[in-house]
Amino acid sequence: MQNIFTEESKRFFVLPWLSFCTLFILIAMWRLFSTGLSAAWFGVLLCSVVALIYMVYQQYSGNARISSLSDQLLLWTSIAGVLFAFLGLDIAPLLYTLLIAGAAFAYLYWYVRIPTPVGNLVVGQELPRIEFTDHTGNTITDWEKKPTVLVCARGNWCPISTAHIAELVAASDQFHAHNIQVIILIGQPLSKMAEVAMKANDTIHIYCDPLNTASSVLDITHPGGVPFGLQGYGIQTCYPMVIGIDSDNKVLFVHINNDLRQRSTPQQCIDGFVAPPPTDTAPEQSAQPHNEGQDNDATDSPAKTAPATDTPPSKKSRVSESASIPRTRKKKTSSTTTRRRKAKSNNDDAS
Repeated sequence: MQNIFTEESKRFFVLPWLSFCTLFILIAMWRLFSTGLSAAWFGVLLCSVVALIYMVYQQYSGNARISSLSDQLLLWTSIAGVLFAFLGLDIAPLLYTLLIAGAAFAYLYWYVRIPTPVGNLVVGQELPRIEFTDHTGNTITDWEKKPTVLVCARGNWCPISTAHIAELVAASDQFHAHNIQVIILIGQPLSKMAEVAMKANDTIHIYCDPLNTASSVLDITHPGGVPFGLQGYGIQTCYPMVIGIDSDNKVLFVHINNDLRQRSTPQQCIDGFVAPPPTDTAPEQSAQPHNEGQDNDATDSPAKTAPATDTPPSKKSRVSESASIPRTRKKKTSSTTTRRRKAKSNNDDAS
């Protein structure tokens, strides 16, 4: 049996799912108003309404990243809808809720997932030669040799990609402050580039990949990535990815999430070019306080180190020893004189 859960089949998923949600909402509302409150039809309504609101929220929220909270809301309301339909002991609403809940699970754990590995880029190696097309149709084969963030976007039909592009444009001053240029490569036809190209500036450059030649070279082509029903966008696009390139055209980093709804923030892109702080690799003894004279002695040649022999001490050492003896004798003499004085004093008192 052929696997229907392929990357090519994803383009036929979203439109039927939303169409069934809309249809089941109308059916559930008609049954609830005509036959009264029913747990089974309430479950159908719950599943369908939450799924439809979930997708509309993604379309118009303007967020470049989808929170896990909204995913959990979709997941648990789908489960709750199935439970309500099961308690209603009605086969039709149970089948409806199973269909909508199953589609929700497929969306979260199949549709938005990016297969790994994706791309043939290796950090430290040169970026393969790729070509872009600007909004006027001119082919761009080269760009300024400076730190570059190459952003591969799915298209302006994708709300996440549109929000990500707006986020990058808003952060153009931050990129300019770090002398970083941003190239946004959109996998869509030239005829759809007029509106999005107006967002470009001196730091943000927006190009398209109408024939998916660049995405093919980078091995990030998403077959069937354009949802069914979108006119004029073709079938294929690219997987969302962020690539950091240095001034020597070498890959510094590659950001790709296994969830195509998650995008790198501008700060994450900038951090990829910031060198990590140097680590202290000095020997342990160098960090300890030391005496300069001792270090010099320790580094002297062996000829300067006195060998351990049984020869008698030199005159100089005997002189230094004798110099310390008078101090000791002086203390003893002083102590003896004190005892004699005390004894004489006692004899005088006795007499």
